[in-house]
Amino acid sequence: MSAKAQQQKPLVLGIGNAVMGDDGVGLRVVEELENEDVSDIAHTECVGVDGFRVLARLRNYEQAILVDAISGLETGEVYVLTPDKLREENLGHSLHDLSVEHVLRMGNTIYEDEFPSDIYFVGIGISSASFGEEISEDVSNAVQTAVDVIVDILVSNGLDAETYDTTISNGGE
Repeated sequence: MSAKAQQQKPLVLGIGNAVMGDDGVGLRVVEELENEDVSDIAHTECVGVDGFRVLARLRNYEQAILVDAISGLETGEVYVLTPDKLREENLGHSLHDLSVEHVLRMGNTIYEDEFPSDIYFVGIGISSASFGEEISEDVSNAVQTAVDVIVDILVSNGLDAETYDTTISNGGE
């Protein structure tokens, strides 16, 4: 039995820097997921901004959801993207030392069949990240929307690719 088979529940990783304002939104989303106690359907963890840590944590999972702030898109909107769509849109999202694309490419090369075959990126649009623990109102309003989207993904055991690669309004417009 491979180690991957032992990790039946998906992994949800919160990525971000808690002291850089809106950049910490991925951590907030995962904290809210933990408050809603999704432990029966997923493993959750906040990993900060270390791309190598993200890479190591993804090993041995079939499905993973990466949650992070994403700049250059509409502030406060929730985006659900596949790795192909991230690359296609050339969003250049960074884990500070490695881009998401590099982490995924390295994982597939290093871990091969021990790396998730089903990965989603849930990004929350931010306009800036400034020093401080507070996140802006628009971004804060998107946290529950992101939580709801992630729970939907987990409960339905993923959605088809046509459903992903989309923007989900947080209703705060």
